[in-house]
Amino acid sequence: MSHIRVLLAAVLAASALAVLGGSAQASVPSANTKFCTAAANIGQSTSSTKDLAQLKSAATGFKRAAKQAPPKVKAAMLKIAKLLGGISGSSPSDLAKAYTSRDFVQNYSKSVGVYIKYYVANCGH
Repeated sequence: MSHIRVLLAAVLAASALAVLGGSAQASVPSANTKFCTAAANIGQSTSSTKDLAQLKSAATGFKRAAKQAPPKVKAAMLKIAKLLGGISGSSPSDLAKAYTSRDFVQNYSKSVGVYIKYYVANCGH
């Protein structure tokens, strides 16, 4: 169960990075302002239900921002959105399956790295 918590924390940290990184976009001229604007809105949720609603909101935000990203980054962001969307509807017992799936183990961390690298280069400081 502690592995699930650690992995869920990693998922939420990556989503939080996207949300918190929005304030840095004004400090660097961006080659892709539409992407930076969309990425700054990832995870913005009006729901009072925190955990699952935030995951759904983050998944939707990644999909929207991916439309403004170059192909490699778009593919990575869509993988992130797929995983976040998949676990947002999961029961706690299903989370272990999601975190041990081949897609998560092999692709998720790589996808997050591709997204963060592009975000920092274009929108961060």
